[in-house]
Amino acid sequence: MKEKRKEKTSQEKERETEAILAELQMLAEIRKTHEWAAVGQQEAQNLEQAEKELEAPEAKSKRKGGSKIRKEAKVTDDELTELLDTAIYKEIAAQAYYLAGQKKTQDPGARALMSELADEELKHAELLKNLKDKGIARRDWHPEKVPDLRISEYLSGSDTLQDAGLQDTLASAIKREELSVGFYSRMMGVLRGDLAKRLCERLVREELKHKFKLETLYDDLFYGGN
Repeated sequence: MKEKRKEKTSQEKERETEAILAELQMLAEIRKTHEWAAVGQQEAQNLEQAEKELEAPEAKSKRKGGSKIRKEAKVTDDELTELLDTAIYKEIAAQAYYLAGQKKTQDPGARALMSELADEELKHAELLKNLKDKGIARRDWHPEKVPDLRISEYLSGSDTLQDAGLQDTLASAIKREELSVGFYSRMMGVLRGDLAKRLCERLVREELKHKFKLETLYDDLFYGGN
């Protein structure tokens, strides 16, 4: 389904720029947190190095094996933190996208859907924050098969919700979920820690479930009876 694109006015471009800047500001806050964490890690490493230099040779020999294990554990913890921070940011950015979209259209159906989508993204962000605060238990993992209607392959969702109707909003939301699935799927090939990879799998399934829900609604509303 092809959609005609309207020429963007200067006001529309300005609003989109403001939205992008808002998202970049949120990302900057996350990066700032990481920078402070890096400073603390460097100070800890300096202290550890100073302690090593004061140790006797035999003590250093005993520590050598354990050092590798601690290093691998640190890499896994860092990956999980980075992944969770990225996922939380993406959910917050998605929520902001739908909240802003409600002000860009007068279509009651589209506005109601955007409100529901914003609430869903907020719930996802809170779930991820809870995982970060309380830790990830291995027993929480329950792999499941998620259906895929593949409707997204036939849609060309717009990059703006300006004057969007219900169909436009659904198409845009479905395409965004498709992008998230692709993002986390690629991340699995980059991460080294087993727990981080399994978290990525979980995030992929969550995005697929959200995508399936939206595609089912799209199918019922616009393909039903065809």
